[in-house]
Amino acid sequence: MVWTFFRRAIQLVLQNKKIIVIFYIATFLLGLIVALPVRTAFQAQLGHSLLGKQLVSGLNLDALIEVIRYQPNFLPMVVTVIVFSLVLWFPIQLLLVTGAITTYAKREKYVARNFWGTATDLFFPVVRLGIWWLPIAGILVAGPHYFIKGMVWVIFGKLPYQNIAYFFGKVQGFLRQIGLIVALLILHYARVHLVVQRNRVARQSLVQGLRLVTANFGITFVFALVIFFAGLIFLIIYNKIAGWLTFSHVISVILLFLWQQVYIFVRQGLLLTGTAGEILIFQRFAPRMKN
Repeated sequence: MVWTFFRRAIQLVLQNKKIIVIFYIATFLLGLIVALPVRTAFQAQLGHSLLGKQLVSGLNLDALIEVIRYQPNFLPMVVTVIVFSLVLWFPIQLLLVTGAITTYAKREKYVARNFWGTATDLFFPVVRLGIWWLPIAGILVAGPHYFIKGMVWVIFGKLPYQNIAYFFGKVQGFLRQIGLIVALLILHYARVHLVVQRNRVARQSLVQGLRLVTANFGITFVFALVIFFAGLIFLIIYNKIAGWLTFSHVISVILLFLWQQVYIFVRQGLLLTGTAGEILIFQRFAPRMKN
């Protein structure tokens, strides 16, 4: 069944290629905000350095240390740019995903008025949903950590043996990861409920997202793993091919840039495939949960 949802989600995304292009353009422009100031700092340093030839084959630690050493404003500039881009990215991402959910749920082609109209209309309810979700995320991520810590303290005392502390430390880390995944699943399906049902009461959508994930945890979790491993496999392929393109020639730079754009485009397609699959799962199982 998971593969059926995955295949149908891909078909749904490919029927609206304009949405992939919109996501790609947004990612590309935000990437420029970070890349251009960093490029300027490196360019200013290359006039006083012999590392320029090495940078053709990719950034290395020596070049980075030299830029930080001789460009005192480099780190503050990078931090400022990254923070600014993140602040800009989150609302843009909320708008884009909200518009995509509306289009996919209705099985319609991209229409700018419907896409952006719904995205702006439901922007603040989606923000409220995120705020209501934070305590649940905190409980799911931190709760198992402190439960295991307390259990170890009760059974083995304040100073357990090193191997015991190491083992249960690994368990805590694993449970934190699982808790984060479950919290994100709840948020995603709650967001789908809010947008599809056009429900402005965020906490109601959060409850419905929680109910859907707990009632159908297997399929929601496995589908998320499929999207994750699909992205991981493509990342491995990207790194392998990018490694072949690191020879010192202008053609290498051009080919590497084009390959990076292909990677970004496919990553956005996988992100939308995950969103489309969540919509399909929601529409399949949500009606069964009605009282």
